[in-house]
Amino acid sequence: MLYPHETEEKLKRCLEEVGRLKKENKRLREALEDTLEVAYWMSGSTDFSPEGQAHKGWLLARPKLEKARQALEGGGSDGNRK
Repeated sequence: MLYPHETEEKLKRCLEEVGRLKKENKRLREALEDTLEVAYWMSGSTDFSPEGQAHKGWLLARPKLEKARQALEGGGSDGNRK
């Protein structure tokens, strides 16, 4: 059994951790958004076209980029949506 002052301390630590995780989630979402933007911008290069030297790599990367984009559009666990 926890005493009231122990419960308050535990709750305070939990809330601090939630705040830390929200900041980390925001930072990671922003980094992923930036990465996706750059990757799709680069995909316009002729290197990624069917005749280009990077086309095989693009075929491998594109499904993963789509999955990341869909995850971002689905929103985070805190309900934030783009």
